[in-house]
This record gives sequence, structure tokens and C-alpha cells, in this order.
Amino acid sequence: MRSKYGFFSICLLLAACNSSPKDASQAAPAPPAITSSTPSVRAKTASIVGGTYGYGTDNKDESAMGEVLIYPTTEKTALFLLNVNRGAPSYNSGEIFGQIVEKNGVFVSDTKADGGEFDCVLRFEFGKEQLKISTDEAHTDCGFGNAVVADGLYKLTDKNIPTQFNDGSGKMLYFKDLTIEKYNKHYQLNTQ
Repeated sequence: MRSKYGFFSICLLLAACNSSPKDASQAAPAPPAITSSTPSVRAKTASIVGGTYGYGTDNKDESAMGEVLIYPTTEKTALFLLNVNRGAPSYNSGEIFGQIVEKNGVFVSDTKADGGEFDCVLRFEFGKEQLKISTDEAHTDCGFGNAVVADGLYKLTDKNIPTQFNDGSGKMLYFKDLTIEKYNKHYQLNTQ
């Protein structure tokens, strides 16, 4: 995988060196680099990032939408519930309940490590009133419907720490009473 990207990078570099704009004003400006020290994506402690984040939640045009509830459990961990929907015309969807753990300045969820049946690794990068979620390219089996992904920019929609959520069958589950194991057991009992 690494050599494929290295070869691609070299080809891109050679193409860039061989082409020159007629004047300097035609050259496209380079976007600002985002690094782990960039304030907008630097991880903060879980107690600061708790709340509800979403995109497309006003959804008047039936486009894709997503929502994440973040419930801090320690300074470096939080439970989360992620719901995503592809939108019209299929409305395929997906949901993950899991835990994020701060690793090297970014919060990471690893469903396989948490005892889940899927191999899904998500990165949660918190910024000022927003959350960027990206899926690790080597661990994309999140159990979602066809063409549904969690990746995207979610805006903070509610700063209050969520305390509960509906499990889809009408039962309210309370974050304070849950662990990954308890949620998985509840899910297994209610899907058999």
C-alpha cells in the first residue's frame, strides 16, 4: 500500500515540475496544512467535547444526515452513539454504539478491540463546535447499509451532555448505566 502511494506521489511531483503556468497568477494557492497541533482539530479532553453533533438534521431536501451523541466517561474516554443515513432515494442507514479513547491527540473507536463483530476504526477529531469523523482505510467494515459512511464534518447542535437515547425499539437506554459489554448484550437480546 505504501509503495503504491509513493509511486503515485513521485508521478504527481514530476507532473507538477514539468508543467508551469504562463504566469504566477494562474498557479492555485496551496491550502493551509492541517497538523495535529492545528487548534481546530487538536483533541481536547472528553469532558470538553461531550454533547450532540450532527449534519443534515434539518433535512428538508432528504439528503444524507448523521448524528453523534458523545457521553464523557473519563478525561480520555467517552461513550458515543452514531447514527447515519444516506438519504434519498435508498435511505440506507447505520448505527454504532462504542467508546472513543484518546490516542496521540485524536480520539479513536475500534469496534473489533471493543469486542464487536465488525472491523471498524473511526477517528474523531474535535474542533471548535465541530467534529470530524474519518474511517481508517484498513478497517472499513462498520456494518452500515450499502454506501453509508460515517465520514464527515458534524456541527455541535447541543452542548448539553446527552444522558439517554432510544434503542430503536422504544426502550430508553441511559449512558450512565452502559458499558460496551452491556450494550452488546442488550442488542443481542433484542435482535433475536
